Amino acid sequence: MDAEEYAARLDALIENLVGLYNLIDKLFALLPIPISIPSLWDEREGAGPSEVDDLTWPLARARELLGDLPIDSEFRTMVDMAIVEWLGAFDTLGLADADLRTRGADADSYRLDVAWLATQRIFKLIEGAARHFGLDL
Repeated sequence: MDAEEYAARLDALIENLVGLYNLIDKLFALLPIPISIPSLWDEREGAGPSEVDDLTWPLARARELLGDLPIDSEFRTMVDMAIVEWLGAFDTLGLADADLRTRGADADSYRLDVAWLATQRIFKLIEGAARHFGLDL
C-alpha cells in the first residue's frame, strides 16, 4: 500500500472513530443518570481537543461512573467494552499516524487493520446495547 492510500484509509478510520464516539455520547445521554462527555469539535473555537487527554480522560472516567449507575450488568459490560475498544482504536490510530509520518510508504498497515476490527466491534457493542434495552440511537 502506498503512502497516499495508507493516509486515506487512516483518515476514513479516524472519521469512523469520531462517529462511534458520538454514538457513545448518545448512549450515555439515554442512561438513567446521563453521563456527559465533551464534544470532539468545539463550534465556537473551530477546533477539536488540544490534548489527547482531553479525549481519553472523559471516556476513562465514564467507565468508572458506569459502575455507580443503576443499570443492568450486561448493559454495563457492553458499554464498558465499547469504551475500552474505542480507547484502544484511538491509540492504535495514533501509532499508525506516527508510523506514516516517520516511514511513509513503509508504514505497517496492520495497525489500520487492528483499528478497523476495533471499530466493527465497537459498533456491534453499541448496537447490541441499544437494541437489548430498547434504546433508539
